Amino acid sequence: MSAYIIVDFTAKDPEKLKQYGSATPEILAKYQGRVLIKGKIQSLHGKSSYENKVVFQFPSKQEALGWYESPEYKNLLDLRHQGMDCQFHLIG
Repeated sequence: MSAYIIVDFTAKDPEKLKQYGSATPEILAKYQGRVLIKGKIQSLHGKSSYENKVVFQFPSKQEALGWYESPEYKNLLDLRHQGMDCQFHLIG
């Protein structure tokens, strides 16, 4: 069964976010993850604390957690925190 990681984020440092974003696809591919959609949020009801959303799809919860908890991804956490305010959620 597919699993999804949904990320809500607002950029803090566009250059750091760009560096983070360009380092992520290689690690994502290793865990068979892919980006389903990414873009600005248009709130239809209620308030959102974030400006953007990205949805990643993985073949399983195990692959999703493998990506998120991988040493390669953990090496990007400082860059992620410098580049954006965010929340990550796992569904599946």
